[in-house]
Amino acid sequence: MPVTRDLVAVRAHLDDAVDRNLQEYGDENSDAKEAKKHMACKVILYNKRRGREFIKSTRDEIEIALRERDAAPAHEIEEVTENLSPIEKHLSKVMKLIRLKGKQGKAAPVLLQADDLKLLKFLSKDETCKHEKYMFQSSMKFPMRSHILLGQLTSELPMLKKPDAIRATALRKYMA
Repeated sequence: MPVTRDLVAVRAHLDDAVDRNLQEYGDENSDAKEAKKHMACKVILYNKRRGREFIKSTRDEIEIALRERDAAPAHEIEEVTENLSPIEKHLSKVMKLIRLKGKQGKAAPVLLQADDLKLLKFLSKDETCKHEKYMFQSSMKFPMRSHILLGQLTSELPMLKKPDAIRATALRKYMA
């Protein structure tokens, strides 16, 4: 089990990284690869059960989810939120909710902070990534793997007490 202090440190690091990425997109000095890694890690941490589905989504599926986000009728949003845990229901009131195509074609809710949603919109329009099938694509033309991303992230943060516990949590979800 990850140490809470470690998760808080990782979250603070990712919040700062996303802020830097947004500022770089404003200055047009963006590095889409780094921004995608930070974005993916943040989604994995916030969406314990659905982070992998988000990363495995194609660019087109994410763009459709972004377009449909504001156009969804209220009853469809209520149907999606019924499947959320109590903490996820609370977070969905504070955060932004998008719906991606999940297993068996059902809607998979993914929670994002406002800055994350803004960065995701920038990434969906980034010219350097237009030819890629997946929004979060590895160099081998497959979706990035959450346990590898979190492993890289935790290796960048020497102050963590149990960095392997964060990576192992994502690895267990990946192997399930």
